Amino acid sequence: MKPSGRPSAHGLASLSVCAFALAALEPSGPALAQFSFVKVVGIGDPSPAGAPFVALAYPKLNDRGQIAFLGYAGASFPGTKGLFLVRGSEIEKVALEGDAAPGGGTFTFDYVNLDLNDQGQVAFVTGAGGGAHAIFLYSLGNLSQVVRTGDIPSGAFTSLDNPAINNSGEIAFTGGYPQGGGIFKVGIAGGPAAKVWIKGDNAPSGGTFESTLRPPAINDAGQVAAEAGVVGDFTLQDGTPFSGQLSGIFVGGAGQPKRIALAGVNTDGGVFAPPDLSSGGDLAYGFESSFVPPRWRLYRGSLQKVAATGDGTPAGGKFGLVGLGLLRPDRLNDRGQIVFDATVDGGSSPLGIFISQGGGSVKVVAVGDPTPQGGVFGELSSPTINDLGCIAFVGLTRFLSSTCS
Repeated sequence: MKPSGRPSAHGLASLSVCAFALAALEPSGPALAQFSFVKVVGIGDPSPAGAPFVALAYPKLNDRGQIAFLGYAGASFPGTKGLFLVRGSEIEKVALEGDAAPGGGTFTFDYVNLDLNDQGQVAFVTGAGGGAHAIFLYSLGNLSQVVRTGDIPSGAFTSLDNPAINNSGEIAFTGGYPQGGGIFKVGIAGGPAAKVWIKGDNAPSGGTFESTLRPPAINDAGQVAAEAGVVGDFTLQDGTPFSGQLSGIFVGGAGQPKRIALAGVNTDGGVFAPPDLSSGGDLAYGFESSFVPPRWRLYRGSLQKVAATGDGTPAGGKFGLVGLGLLRPDRLNDRGQIVFDATVDGGSSPLGIFISQGGGSVKVVAVGDPTPQGGVFGELSSPTINDLGCIAFVGLTRFLSSTCS
């Protein structure tokens, strides 16, 4: 997904980590959990680019507590764009707009997507000048090129996006080429990209895959999960023949991909959001129905509902749009916990971040809650969770004041 919209650049935005001890979930619902918040980096803090940060976006958190993020540094927005990595109390530069790019050209940061593994390796995609785009790997202070537009696995790549990296260093990504697009993977030792599936490949139970250009997820076993469209004549789960086109969730790797769910068959009509995939093969993914107004749902596994539009929230009111950021698959950990953001209708706060485990959910933070540096959270976005149950997110701080005459 190409980040859309403007990152928080007014008020005071900060990357925050929520560290907490998760209590056992009782059969009747989640037990109370204690949350504490620590500001990691904020607007106005010094950056390795030589100027203070003026905007922050898209954090990725690993099990070591390291956070990779997109930052903007300068005297005013947008300044210079770059990727940064928080290691302990230090922030190091991964790459800056204008730096020389491995393989030639300079980083443009016309768009960027990134991922981080537990080894502290950052995989990211951005422009390299001259209309070229490439996926790069930052590892132990060194930058290398993984794949670039023009490389030829199934016809020269015309677009590259959505890198996802596992703890072995395997990278899955989406690639477009003149005849379509699909999911590809580069192995631990590098080398040419190999397809997971592409447009025209046979899909499970019949039909063929359409172009798949939405973010994949890859786990430590090398399995790759993604949303994809299938078209043609195929057989539904109940054995009924069907002809047409539907959105589905698939898991591939070695051999034929496995179909997990199809829209309009296991659900009403609509489109699935890209899934996340744990090391044990658990899945979490969103779904937007085609109803007007749309209804949103969050599922795990084989269509086990986690939360949906109209469900009651643990903070009062009802969920509105569930999983606002579920176009990025970094919301599921190996404990089976799922973090998600959602609007809230009829509650004390219009927006919150929640965590789900087992049969219930708890609130992590909501707009209006106090922040570590004073004031209250005015905006929340981009939650991501690691296997220890820690959560990183971007929060915009609002300071409240009053006057008396």
